[in-house]
Amino acid sequence: MRVTVHKTENSTTQEKFALFFERSNSKGIQLNFVDILTAKLYRGFNLKDKTAEFESEHQPVELNLPILVRCIAYIVSPGQPISRSHILQNLTPEHFNEHWETICNSYQTCLDWLYENHFILSQSWMPYESMLIPMIMFLHELPGHDFSQMSERQRQFLQY
Repeated sequence: MRVTVHKTENSTTQEKFALFFERSNSKGIQLNFVDILTAKLYRGFNLKDKTAEFESEHQPVELNLPILVRCIAYIVSPGQPISRSHILQNLTPEHFNEHWETICNSYQTCLDWLYENHFILSQSWMPYESMLIPMIMFLHELPGHDFSQMSERQRQFLQY
């Protein structure tokens, strides 16, 4: 049996809209989906201020916003594809208010774990920071969001 999925005209229009703003704006500055999301969330959650606040308290950590945004999207949209258009259409300031601190702390905890176990020398030397997403999600599921709660088998897998 073959199932065909059709995009609605509305979702295609929103994707085109997001893509347009991602590529340009009136000043000719290239925008990415996080820039657009920042503008969308501004009234209920100031993403720039929250990022600056976290980074100033946790130097020398630099937050990778697309990673944090995708983690929050993954938590609030279980089983959904986490595309740019899904994020722009569905994430709200309430999602960020509810999950921001936990995800930022998990991000920091994952980096600390990688440093302490000698998997990275510095954040800037990480080959793919997106590898933090599954680690953050794994940590999020551990009791107390604490790596000390993982089983020996889980620890061996992470080290592998």
